[in-house]
Amino acid sequence: MMQTRSMTKKVNNNNFVKDFNNNINIEITEKKTKNKSNEVNQENKKKLENKFNENGEIFKRFQYENKNIYEGWWKNGQWTRGKMTYYHGEIYEGEWKNEFPEGEGKIIFKTGNIYEGEFRNGLMKGKGKMTYKDGDVYDGDWINNCYNGKGKMTYKNGDIYEGEWRWRTKHGSGKMTYNNGEIYDGYWSQDVISGYGKMTFRNGDFYQGWWSNGKIDNTTTVEALKKYM
Repeated sequence: MMQTRSMTKKVNNNNFVKDFNNNINIEITEKKTKNKSNEVNQENKKKLENKFNENGEIFKRFQYENKNIYEGWWKNGQWTRGKMTYYHGEIYEGEWKNEFPEGEGKIIFKTGNIYEGEFRNGLMKGKGKMTYKDGDVYDGDWINNCYNGKGKMTYKNGDIYEGEWRWRTKHGSGKMTYNNGEIYDGYWSQDVISGYGKMTFRNGDFYQGWWSNGKIDNTTTVEALKKYM
């Protein structure tokens, strides 16, 4: 009986020592984990703080279910300035408002054309420059993704038109300098010389008068001319 009690006591002591050591190890591990966790949190907090700017915007990168990827600045749950790579291949980089391009920006179309300028409600509107893949360059006024107002088009063949536009066509007063040296300065209607204008030829000769559908018009009536006077 004595031997049994002694053995029992010895076993209990071993269990106590084992439990004590386990508790010490657990406590030490918890402290290490806690310290490591605090260090990680502090580091993440520091990184997070570094992503805020003076305007209170935070920098984020996010991929949407439709595969569009946004990388840029956010504020109050809205994109403000950043880059959107669309799943179909186009890339917009610039200012945003209410999830639409708004303000200054640049868009690279999947065709290779590049527009740099102003946007309103997601549309090219205001002043902007379009550089086409084929070499043509338009620089001027835009309304709803169209040349509209005053602008300059430099064509890949060397022709240069500078003047008024209406819905992507030369319309109104404008000057065309052709690559062969001829110059027309006058009125246009839907991309065609029409109205009063002057054509100066390469040899110095010129015609100044009335035009209709790209041709000299000697039959224009006084009533028809009044709108140009």
